[in-house]
Amino acid sequence: MIRAAMQEANNKLLDIAWVREQFPSLKVEVGGKPAAFLDGPAGTQVPRQVLEAIQNYLASENANT
Repeated sequence: MIRAAMQEANNKLLDIAWVREQFPSLKVEVGGKPAAFLDGPAGTQVPRQVLEAIQNYLASENANT
């Protein structure tokens, strides 16, 4: 089952526009031009889903009961 799913995933083309859309920081412009991010080992760009999950945690679940 897993092998079949992996094979199907490998056969699909990667939609670069969709991937870029998942990272809000890639929309940042500096001087009217797209910003370039030269990420090092201490940091990386974060997709929208992760930002939303962290925001939700900090806003509503970050407390002792």
